Amino acid sequence: MARTQTRAGEEAQLRITRQLVEPLEWAGFAYQGAVLVQTSLVDPFSRDAQVIVLALGLAHLALALAVLVWRTKGPFARGGPSMVIWLAAAFVIPVIVALLAAPGTYASSTSCVQACTYPSAPLFFVALCPWIVARALARPVVGMGLVAAVCLEWFLLIYLINGAVTRTSGLSALSSVIWAVVAYGLGKGAARLTGVVRRSQIQVEQQKNEEFFDFLHSHIKAGLAAVKLEQPDVPAMLEKVSELEQTVSEQRLAQLLSMDRVPVAMVCSERIRAFTGVIRIAESPRIGARTVVGPVGKLIDRALGDLLKNAVVHGAATVWVRMTQQEDNLVLEIADDGPGFDDAVMDNDGTSLHRLRARARELGGDLIRLPRSPHGSKLIMTVPTREGASD
Repeated sequence: MARTQTRAGEEAQLRITRQLVEPLEWAGFAYQGAVLVQTSLVDPFSRDAQVIVLALGLAHLALALAVLVWRTKGPFARGGPSMVIWLAAAFVIPVIVALLAAPGTYASSTSCVQACTYPSAPLFFVALCPWIVARALARPVVGMGLVAAVCLEWFLLIYLINGAVTRTSGLSALSSVIWAVVAYGLGKGAARLTGVVRRSQIQVEQQKNEEFFDFLHSHIKAGLAAVKLEQPDVPAMLEKVSELEQTVSEQRLAQLLSMDRVPVAMVCSERIRAFTGVIRIAESPRIGARTVVGPVGKLIDRALGDLLKNAVVHGAATVWVRMTQQEDNLVLEIADDGPGFDDAVMDNDGTSLHRLRARARELGGDLIRLPRSPHGSKLIMTVPTREGASD
C-alpha cells in the first residue's frame, strides 16, 4: 500500500511539474543558443569554426522559437528519447566546441571553459523531475553521478586537447563545475517547490472533501430525515423536498462560482431554476460552453438573482432572459411585463439595482434600463469578457 501511495505521489508531482514547466521549455533552448552565440563571438575561433558554433547557436534559438510560437512540446514534456537526446547533446556539444577552439586557447581563461554553461539547462530539468528520463535518476546518487560525468568531461577534454591540466585550465574547469552544480541544485530546489504545491493541492482537496461530507451529513441527511418524519403528510413532505432542492442548488452554485473559470450556462440554469414555478420564464439564455473569470461569473449570478427577484416582488407575471456576446462584451437582457419603475430608482444608493450597476461599472461594464411597450421594463447589463474569454 505504501509503495502504491508513493508511486501515486510521484505521478501527481510529475503532472504538476509538467504543467508548470511545459510553457517555459523554450527558455532552455534559448539559453543554450545564447551561450553558443556568445561563445562564437567572444572566444577565439577560426573563421570556419566560428561559423559552425554560430550556426549551432542559431539552430537552438530557432528551436526555442518553434516551441514558443507553435506551442509544441519540448523534450522535457515529451520525455523518453527526446530527453535522452537533449542530455546527450549536453555531452556532445561541449566536445565539438572544444575541438573547434583555436590551438592553445581551450580553457585558457579562469572564468570557465568555452560554452561551460551549455549543459546547465538539461541538468536543471533533469533535477527538476528525474522520473521523465528514468526512474533510476530519482535516486540522488545517480543524479549527482550525471553531474559528475559532465564535470569530468571538461577535465578529460583539457587533458586530451592541451596535453596536461595546468593551474589556469584547472581553475577554468572548476569554475565550469560550479555552474553545473548550481544548475542542478536549482533544479532540485524547484522540485521541492513542486512537492510543496502537490501537498497544498492534497490539503485543499481534503478540505473540500470534508466540507462536502459535512454538507451531505448536515443538509442532505437531515433533509431526508425531515421528509420521512412528515409522512404521510404529502404537502409537508413536498415542502421539505423543495427546501432540500433549494439547498442543493445553492451549494451547486457556490461550487460553480468558486471555480477559476465559471461556466455561464450552468450558472444561468441554476439561478433561473430557482424561480421556476414562481414566475413564468418565457425565454431562457442559450450561451453554449462560454466561461468567464470568477468576478464576472459572480456578477452574472447576482444580476440574475436580483433582477428576477425584483420582477416577482413587483408583480410581473412573465420574464424574458437573453444573453448574447457582442465583441468583447457579454450582454444580459432581462425584460418583464410588470408595472415598471422610475429611472430614479437606479440612482438611489439604497437599492440593489444601484449596487448592481456600481459593481458592473467596477468591472468595466454597465447596467441600463429601457422602457418596454406597452408596460414593464427591460434591464441590460454588459460585462467585459476580454480577460475571461471562453475556453
